[in-house]
Amino acid sequence: MVNLLNCAEAKADAGQDHLSPGPPRLNSGETPPTNYYAFVTVYLLPPAVTNHGAQYRFLNPVTMKISDYYHEQTNLFIFPGNNPTAIDRDGWDIEFTAISNYIAPQNICVRPSFGERTNIFANYQAWGSLEAMSGSGHTTEYLLSKGARVTGLDISSGEMASFKKNWPDATPVCGSILETGLPDRSFDCVAVIGGLHHLHPNLNEAVHEIHRTLKRGGYLCFAEPHSQALPDIVRAYWYKHDSLFAKNEASIDVQQLKNDFSKHFSFKTESYHGNVAYLLVLNSMVFRVPLSLKRIYSPALLGVESVIERVQGRLMSCFVVSQWQKL
Repeated sequence: MVNLLNCAEAKADAGQDHLSPGPPRLNSGETPPTNYYAFVTVYLLPPAVTNHGAQYRFLNPVTMKISDYYHEQTNLFIFPGNNPTAIDRDGWDIEFTAISNYIAPQNICVRPSFGERTNIFANYQAWGSLEAMSGSGHTTEYLLSKGARVTGLDISSGEMASFKKNWPDATPVCGSILETGLPDRSFDCVAVIGGLHHLHPNLNEAVHEIHRTLKRGGYLCFAEPHSQALPDIVRAYWYKHDSLFAKNEASIDVQQLKNDFSKHFSFKTESYHGNVAYLLVLNSMVFRVPLSLKRIYSPALLGVESVIERVQGRLMSCFVVSQWQKL
């Protein structure tokens, strides 16, 4: 899921050569030249985005000269000359890089006036992420660590109380995924971990509601037990005869779901996982494994899981991880 939720790639390598094409950078404590034309200060906000790879560079639209990238939170640049050249008058475009879990600022053109001190506040907007059917928080820590604004949604008031206690920087919402009451097009990403297979026969209704709350181009990311595999034969029998499972609980048919929503989403990634550790570590409660025993065998089974996963394929897997993008 870590790779799945990285829905944007950081671009370019950092470069800090302020002598390259672009306005000269004034270092801390350095005295500006007497014939300066204007000062421009660029701020990357919030400051934490510099830890996630936020950068920018200058492009001259006349000469097409491009500066190196700058990644400090604040830089002061000088536009020299009392009688600006045509290049100065035409200004410089500032291009901002895309980073994971943030919406980058729009590129802008800087045309400072003589004697002017211009401040450029480049605000990276954190992705709005909805963790649907979140319980006490499955992916919350990861999403928050990437700077996302996280909303947790669950129908259980008890789970939402735990969510609020565990994640004070996130927003808890007690409600149903079938009718969230959340605004249209309000999230850049919706993540669901092991929740959709509890929704039969209302699964499509839930996906429609998720689609409504997503912004155009936003992502639905989910990990669920799937029906197109041999382990599902055993799982289907178990679901019917074990009191731990609800009567409507069943794996999801990913292909059918894709057919139903082919006009609503593009299907970006799909991968299949889960074998011995998925069963006996993640789902140890189903097998009534004592916690003391689980602590002993878990490290070994996690190692075995990674080896088997290389060759198991869809037919022998227990769950699917998918990333869909709203059209």
